[in-house]
Amino acid sequence: MKKIYLDGMIMLGLILLISATSFAQDMIIGGDMENENDWATCALNTGADNTVTYEFSFSDDRPSAGINGCLHVVGTNTGTGDGQGTNFMFYQQVTLQRGVAYTFDMAYKDVRTNNYWLEAYVGPNEPEVGGDYGTANGAYFIGGWKSINWATECPGDEFDGTFVETACIANGTNPFTFEGEGDTVVYIGFRMGIWDGEGNGYSFEVFIDNVSLTGPETSIRNYTDPNRVNVFPNPASGMITVANIASDEIRIFNLAGQEVLQFSAASRIMNLDVSGLNKGMYLLKSGDSATKLMIE
Repeated sequence: MKKIYLDGMIMLGLILLISATSFAQDMIIGGDMENENDWATCALNTGADNTVTYEFSFSDDRPSAGINGCLHVVGTNTGTGDGQGTNFMFYQQVTLQRGVAYTFDMAYKDVRTNNYWLEAYVGPNEPEVGGDYGTANGAYFIGGWKSINWATECPGDEFDGTFVETACIANGTNPFTFEGEGDTVVYIGFRMGIWDGEGNGYSFEVFIDNVSLTGPETSIRNYTDPNRVNVFPNPASGMITVANIASDEIRIFNLAGQEVLQFSAASRIMNLDVSGLNKGMYLLKSGDSATKLMIE
């Protein structure tokens, strides 16, 4: 009886802790950027002489905050001939709840020349080949990066960070909220490009990983808060990154209160393999901090 009582108390404590822990459902499918079929693409207003090539699950390089394979994109612009712009978008359709704050994030790295941009948008209309995508199309501008000659608030060297931490274009809205009640079907994505009107031969190379869209606002990842442990991607199926580790060990419990995995923590951020876990909900603890972990 004593053992049953203790197990019950552990389970009750875990349920109460889970209830008090913010959990952000990731609305993005394939945010690990390893499956091309999860994303739609659109060549926006891009000149015929210019090129964009891309590869999912690219493993030769990645953002510092990336895990495993990433999306690798290379764009060129001759600055001559039929059109002087290169403008390409990756996007997907999502159903969001009105009145809820959603936060967009990604791990990001680039190598580029002048007149470059990467911008994220969410809007009611699907991108169209040959067109543009932005506030003129009724979309919200979430944020992004530009070369310093176009956006003086952005640093002049190459970017390597995350959207939440280092997106530098002014007037972005992140988190964003659609007004009203009920669900709304929208398109969310990021477009990248470069403009060359003088035959300079501008180009860009981009690495993108861990794309996420989470809500509510209270569940935004905080990479610097020492009192909160964060896990991404979440849901997960293989490797996860655990940030803001608060003790020398990480413990994962199932909802019955049983410890199923334990890791020694050597730093405040670690990559861990959870591929051996069955599908379902778990609780990841580091010190007194805990968060839900969904295995899919």
